[in-house]
Amino acid sequence: MKYFLFTILFSATLFLSAQNVQDEDEVYHEKFDEYKGLKLDGIGGLQMGIHPANFNTIIYTIGAFPRYSFVAPKDWFSISAGVPIQFGFDLLSTSSGSFISFTSDVPLVIDVNIGSQSTPDSEYYVGAFAGAGLNYNLSYFLYNNQKLVSHSFGPLVHAGLRWLYNERPVGFRVSYLWGLLNNVEEDPAIIYEKKTYPTFITFNITYGIL
Repeated sequence: MKYFLFTILFSATLFLSAQNVQDEDEVYHEKFDEYKGLKLDGIGGLQMGIHPANFNTIIYTIGAFPRYSFVAPKDWFSISAGVPIQFGFDLLSTSSGSFISFTSDVPLVIDVNIGSQSTPDSEYYVGAFAGAGLNYNLSYFLYNNQKLVSHSFGPLVHAGLRWLYNERPVGFRVSYLWGLLNNVEEDPAIIYEKKTYPTFITFNITYGIL
């Protein structure tokens, strides 16, 4: 009889403990996931590629910036994972020749978002974000006998401002990529004054779609 009562009490204790852990877990998720969700921006801008031996490129870009807020305890604050993917293409013919240029970015970033557009429920007028991640860039340039095919992968940092203009979500973004892993082949006849890897600076205007 004593063994039977002990078994019941022990089982009840385990059940209550498990229930308490489950309740605490639910409270935790409700606290940090209340405003989580998906946001989508259209982006367009200008990218400057700074390649070794002073070989530089400039091209206009267009793309999209989907991001998902996976930590969002408030409607004005979130931590999100995003992919600000973009590409650009340019073709021009002149009397001295024609050139073709192409660029594409495929990054993955983690951001901290504050204020406007931080979550799907945010209705604030001004906000900001900053984050970092990894990015792959493909750049192609051809002008007469000059040709560049650049594959670059490395760390990326970016930041920006967001605000409402005529009740529409817009913003500005700037990013910097260090192409530390790349296909640059150093020419022994060239003196590299600063670095032997490409870097990319991108300026974007953003427009909220979702």
